[in-house]
Amino acid sequence: FHGRHAAFQAECIAAREMEREEAGGPVLQLEPDIKRSFGGLRDIHLIRWLGFAYHDVCDIDSLRLRGLLSKEDARRLTIAADHLWGYRIDLHLQAGKAADVLTREQQLRLAAQQSVSGAAGLRPVERLMQDYFRHSLAVAEIAGRFVAQHQRPTRMQRALNFLTTVRIDQIYRIRSGAVDVPRRFRQRVCGSLEGMLKIYLTAARFQVLPTERVLDWIKTRVPKDAAPLSWEASRCFLQFLATPGKIGHLLRSMYQTGVLEAVLPDLRHARCLLQFNQYHSYTVDEHTLRTIEAVESFAADLGPVGQAARDIRHREILHLALLLHDAGKGFEEDHSEVGRRLALEAAARLHLSDSQRDLL
Repeated sequence: FHGRHAAFQAECIAAREMEREEAGGPVLQLEPDIKRSFGGLRDIHLIRWLGFAYHDVCDIDSLRLRGLLSKEDARRLTIAADHLWGYRIDLHLQAGKAADVLTREQQLRLAAQQSVSGAAGLRPVERLMQDYFRHSLAVAEIAGRFVAQHQRPTRMQRALNFLTTVRIDQIYRIRSGAVDVPRRFRQRVCGSLEGMLKIYLTAARFQVLPTERVLDWIKTRVPKDAAPLSWEASRCFLQFLATPGKIGHLLRSMYQTGVLEAVLPDLRHARCLLQFNQYHSYTVDEHTLRTIEAVESFAADLGPVGQAARDIRHREILHLALLLHDAGKGFEEDHSEVGRRLALEAAARLHLSDSQRDLL
């Protein structure tokens, strides 16, 4: 492959994207194909293929020792790979042939076989699948970052980036459809939740996404505890939610980096949460993000729905309500009653006025 690394990489990525689409696309399927679905074994293979082509090593530990994977990413990949292989081997032995789809029937069998216990509001099979989806989501995120790490711009692209770069407040750089922060400013900007939210607010205003380098910095520095929100952080988040254009995509990024859960800790419970019935097509978190993306798309509608969407005065409260509308699922009590309490807590946390709280 010497001399054609770029072509090989493009072929690998294109093949993997096609395979993902055939298996359901970039979402957490409720009956996942352990090999081909989003976050499946093929994403681990993609990391290994690119690692071998570029660096002559393909196992996770060697990639970590070369500095190509962080210690945490290598740990998460190893654990996830063990789980995915375990499920796949079990399905093969159970079927007596190749079988990669984790159907509802197999999910129930595995939950019983592994003696998974239920919890308040969660069935054993729902806990089993929440664990599965957390592993597959980690694999997909790490694979995405690893691919981006190896996508180097050509000389022409670098020259074009230099000529078209827009500087904001002497800190942020808008180029190639993304917002970047120069290395000398990253510690200062990405060192606090307020700084991270300002990056996302800047991205929303220019309808771009943060670069992979910035996302890596954010992901390793995002607060893990549920500390009170400062007035500045709250104001920045609400301004972000009120900015039209690309909020759905940016919220997905914010969710992947952990920033969204740092702002709204109650969303952690819904991460990769499955409702085991015939009425749902997505996990609770995926459904929530797709809801906001769908509502955002209404603004382009030429009929009365579009007119109503464009006339909304408090867009930030609508988007906040959509973020919270299913956060009460997975508890023993009716999720709308739990959700009401979560909305009151979020209103206090975000320093909303009484009228904003009541509207929420």
